[in-house]
Amino acid sequence: MSKLILQPAGNPDARKHYNDTIKTPVNLEKISKYLSIEDHDTLKKIYPDNKCYIWGVTPKSSNITQWNKISDNDIALFARNNMIFSYGISCYKMISHDLAAYLWEYDKDGFTWEYIYFLKNITPLSYTYLEMNQAIGYKPKYNYRGFNVVDSKRSTQAINKFGLQSVVAPIDFALTDGDMDFTSTETVEGKKVLRYTTAYERDPKARAEALSIHGYDCIGCGLNFEEMYGDHGKGYIHVHHIKPLSESGETKIDPRTDLIPLCPNCHAMVHKNKNHTLSIDELKDLIK
Repeated sequence: MSKLILQPAGNPDARKHYNDTIKTPVNLEKISKYLSIEDHDTLKKIYPDNKCYIWGVTPKSSNITQWNKISDNDIALFARNNMIFSYGISCYKMISHDLAAYLWEYDKDGFTWEYIYFLKNITPLSYTYLEMNQAIGYKPKYNYRGFNVVDSKRSTQAINKFGLQSVVAPIDFALTDGDMDFTSTETVEGKKVLRYTTAYERDPKARAEALSIHGYDCIGCGLNFEEMYGDHGKGYIHVHHIKPLSESGETKIDPRTDLIPLCPNCHAMVHKNKNHTLSIDELKDLIK
């Protein structure tokens, strides 16, 4: 399960870093001399276009504790001016004093941001601190001044609230559909490596609105995860674009008519044939 990384980006250093290594991606080949061969090869697979999105924190004990909690596919939320203004998906991390010094130099205390994590799918977002605090279960006036990784339970609450699970769809086989183009899946004694070339941006607010309209019952088979699994399944369901984004491209979405809830099984069956997306009537005709 993905966790939320709360990443303040409001002080002068952080604002500059965001512009230099998130808003403006870093060319992989320009930093290759600071990487091991293994790191370079791994990052080349993650960033085939050589455009890396990089963040780091200083080696303070509290930062190290939080950094150690970061896993692949966690959701980093960037915060400043009482707003969560963008997010990205964690995909790699390393400790490198030299790389950090090259990218960001040093702070006033002589530290550099050497506890580094790499991100993908940088996307604008717009939620107030109050909205996010309520979703996570924090106090209303919690201020995003410190780097923090939210525990799994609280993260899940917010991810379900805002539909952020759609953000990590490209690395979830249950969500594989016509909205994503995959290039390879390799398995070596249980180690799964998944890389993809195209992911279509989704609006978490549209997903949340669709669920407020249609509810959490699968339109195909009627499955409700909360009824089936209790609290463990609360808020879980896929949201299906009736017309896949790979076909429609960038377009306005009406959550009432363009989005519907489907369980993972029905969602997979709708997109099983890459050349034909099943209609809901066709799906229902298949259900025994």
